[in-house]
Amino acid sequence: MKIDKASVFSIDPGGTTGWCLIADAEPRLLPHGDCDLELLADEVAGDEHQQVLDLVKLITWSRNKYGNCAVVIEDFIPRMLNKERYFLSPVRVTAGLTQLLWQDRIRWCLQQASLAKSTISDDYLKATGHWMPGKGHAMDAARHGMTYLRRIRKIPELHEQMLELRDLDDGVVT
Repeated sequence: MKIDKASVFSIDPGGTTGWCLIADAEPRLLPHGDCDLELLADEVAGDEHQQVLDLVKLITWSRNKYGNCAVVIEDFIPRMLNKERYFLSPVRVTAGLTQLLWQDRIRWCLQQASLAKSTISDDYLKATGHWMPGKGHAMDAARHGMTYLRRIRKIPELHEQMLELRDLDDGVVT
């Protein structure tokens, strides 16, 4: 299978959640064509429930405007003991978001932060003209989107699977 164009909406969840839309990218041109990618990225903050609703609206808008786009979410894995409430914010935002995506039958994939950071560095974002000073979470979301596009260049079946609607049968995902 060959992917001519692909769109991805990527998310870095947390107390401040970064998001990035990369529309109509040509995976076959990557990584050399990374500087030609059109990124729309920003951050949402505040109440976690409101963040989830804002993200769902953005994802819906993106899918309506650019056709199906894959949804990629940074997977948060706690690596230390921390009892602060904000610490688990990425887990709560991801849980709320995936619940609503699941109800709408939209698939998503999780990506490790380490994969995105080792694939796309700050220096690389600066060199390709995608750096946004002061928007660290938006930049992390951009890393995830760019990493996903590179992954589907090598594994196009992943993108095909991501675009299929989930089948819901009596609450069981098949």
